[in-house]
Amino acid sequence: MNSKPVSVPPISRLWFWLLLFFTFVFLTLNRHSKSRLFEYHSEIWADKAGYYIYLPATFLQHWDAVQLPDSISVKTGNGFSIDSLHSRITTKYTYGVSLCESPAFGGAYLYEVMHNHNPSGFERSFAYAIDISAVIFLTLGLFILFKILSKSIESKKAILCSLALLLSTNLYYYGICETGMSHVYSFFAFVLLIFSFENWLLHQRKFNLFLVGISCGLILVIRPINALFIFILPLLSIAEKKANWKNILQLLGSIYVIIPVVLLILPQLLYWHYLTGSLFHYSYTNEGFDNLSHPAIVEFLFSTNNGLFTYTPLWLVILVSLWFSKKLKHKIKVSYTFAFLIIVFLFASWWSWNYGCGYGSRTMVEYSSVFYIMVARNLEFQRKSTPLYILITLLIFINMKTIYSYDGCWYAGDWDFLELFQLVTGPTK
Repeated sequence: MNSKPVSVPPISRLWFWLLLFFTFVFLTLNRHSKSRLFEYHSEIWADKAGYYIYLPATFLQHWDAVQLPDSISVKTGNGFSIDSLHSRITTKYTYGVSLCESPAFGGAYLYEVMHNHNPSGFERSFAYAIDISAVIFLTLGLFILFKILSKSIESKKAILCSLALLLSTNLYYYGICETGMSHVYSFFAFVLLIFSFENWLLHQRKFNLFLVGISCGLILVIRPINALFIFILPLLSIAEKKANWKNILQLLGSIYVIIPVVLLILPQLLYWHYLTGSLFHYSYTNEGFDNLSHPAIVEFLFSTNNGLFTYTPLWLVILVSLWFSKKLKHKIKVSYTFAFLIIVFLFASWWSWNYGCGYGSRTMVEYSSVFYIMVARNLEFQRKSTPLYILITLLIFINMKTIYSYDGCWYAGDWDFLELFQLVTGPTK
């Protein structure tokens, strides 16, 4: 009797992703090894502290502001505030980042309990936990991106394309350097939504619906403005004829989607109720899209002050490749271009179009995956594509050189390209 051959799992791929993960761990811990705990480069500073505060406040201080370390809000860059009169802890940021950071936070807590009987949540081990958490989700996001691409192109090319996105965009900066920000987690949630949505369209499995619900819920509680993507993705899928309106209505009415979304949003509503007495609250107070009538589109795209094309020229390659692709229909090209313009218009309308200290247009980190997937899937991997490979290699070099040459706010003005050129071509600091 002939027995069927036993399938061997691709262990080499597992080792590749484990090696990649530990490489990321080394890079991020090395990056932060010389940083002081309470300064700009700290993992718990300003916006990063505002995202993180949910964890110590919930598990260590039990939302009693009196139990927080003295002046901790000031020490961490005022990312959150303390209402001493009502003993409340106030942050304008949603809790999604801290939710993703919670497993690593738990590990740091166990470590501190063994060495410190009363941890505050602001010790060095908790900062390192934020680093570890970011690279976990970075690795998972790249793996999901690889799985998406490998449906259309061979595995080796899918891996190379995934790494090219990381190394030639500011995804690297927000996954390795600024680990406490939201963008690496949004990147993970975006690719998870694409992966689960496409799998559901193909196989109609309830588990994929559940993953769609989880990814939508994560997108909303990590960075609510990214709800925009939840609406854009189905429209792009309809344009590509992968989905139809019946599919979209099925998703909207599915309990497997609704339940995880509601469960993930509920803690945020409870926090807002604790803070204001109402389940719904606009926490950004006087900050908003004040420039809808006159968005700073040119500055948003080209300025040396976090301009999209200036710091991530891969976006230009993506858009040009989109239009020059022979495989894509005109309708798809128009749909993706229109989606890009809508996203840029919205983010360029924010009251602070450069979004403060950072590296490049950080609001576009997660969106790069959406457009990159479309182009990479339809790229013709032939010898005549060699100039494109050389160009991407050059972009990778420029990106990494810039990241490791400068890490601060751009004070020299919006259009100082001479200083930027000297930064890229000068010695690494």
